[in-house]
Amino acid sequence: MVAIPLVFEGQTLAVIELGSMSPLTSAQQQFLTVSRKTIAILISSAQAHEHIQQLLVETKAQEQALKNQQKVLEQNNLDLAELASSRP
Repeated sequence: MVAIPLVFEGQTLAVIELGSMSPLTSAQQQFLTVSRKTIAILISSAQAHEHIQQLLVETKAQEQALKNQQKVLEQNNLDLAELASSRP
């Protein structure tokens, strides 16, 4: 049984546990060493992409809220202008 930590920028993102019927050869161990770095980078990239997507959704919601506030303010300004022009 082999436990392979997937570490990226000092942070453990996951651990892969592998079982083998025979001891791993040095080539297999080297492959796992090289592969774990690549897998850790891919996991980190996927997490970053997910975070960016979440931020995009939040930004779009904020944009819509600001547009709604702008419409309300524009209507309030029109109402005030109407009120001011109707007074002597």
